[in-house]
Amino acid sequence: MKKFLVLITILASCTSSYCQSWSAYRGRTLYLASYGAYNPSTNSCKNPLVCRFGEYMTFGKNGVLTWNSRYGGTNSSYTYTMNGKRINLKPRSGSYDPNDKYIEIIRIQGDNVLTRSNNGVYRIFSTKRQPVITGPGAEITSYTIEHNVYRNNQKGLIVHVDAQFFHVSNHQLRVSAYFDRPENNGMQDQNGQYRGYNGVICTELSITNNGDDTFIKDLQLFLPYSELHLGNSGTYNVACHVYIHDNTLGGVDYYLTKSDFVHFNYDASTVTGSSYSDADFAGAAAILWLLFGGLYLY
Repeated sequence: MKKFLVLITILASCTSSYCQSWSAYRGRTLYLASYGAYNPSTNSCKNPLVCRFGEYMTFGKNGVLTWNSRYGGTNSSYTYTMNGKRINLKPRSGSYDPNDKYIEIIRIQGDNVLTRSNNGVYRIFSTKRQPVITGPGAEITSYTIEHNVYRNNQKGLIVHVDAQFFHVSNHQLRVSAYFDRPENNGMQDQNGQYRGYNGVICTELSITNNGDDTFIKDLQLFLPYSELHLGNSGTYNVACHVYIHDNTLGGVDYYLTKSDFVHFNYDASTVTGSSYSDADFAGAAAILWLLFGGLYLY
């Protein structure tokens, strides 16, 4: 009887020395997922922007790196050398001089590579292809409702909105918060003061976006409690959700994005509520925040 020795090799998760090295990506393509200004004192990113333009870089085995820019989809070519956590870049003939002389790995988690460069830019690359926006777009990254605020001697609430915009340079945009009770039923305005589409109670503001790829933090929408028209007694559950419209492209029906609902309880003496954060922030950012243990905070 012949005996066969079967050797089973179990591949564990990559070792720390290999995981933290650029060598793991030689001959591969990495896709830019997000970027922003790096803050070394907090090891975090200020106002992170999610990249939806299909930018990627390919590490050729011959020592040539091809970087496909998000602006115009043009390719730039560099020679590169890998030294552990650092990759050094040098432009080849015909390529512009890069702002990035080197890029260092901070952390690798699964398919995602958290990096920072010599010029203070923080990036998250992914081994997976990222979704691409080719036309105007927006993402509501989070919004919260602050209660019991006074403005112009009126007590009310403020809807705080963080949003990112794509391909809307010099467009007239409108950010609106609509109030429903129950959801999708609409609360009707009674005096024309805070009235939106179809007469639903709404508070809004208009902005002109000055860049194709812009993150705007803390857009504030105020609504006096009296404009909810709920009276001075009783308790009511109110739902709120936020829309971003592009007035340059069309009317009220042309919206770029909308949020989920946030609920709060209203009565004459106390108001309680909650906050909303887009769980599908550009497809990956909320997941990346969890993976990198809070490095996404700013």
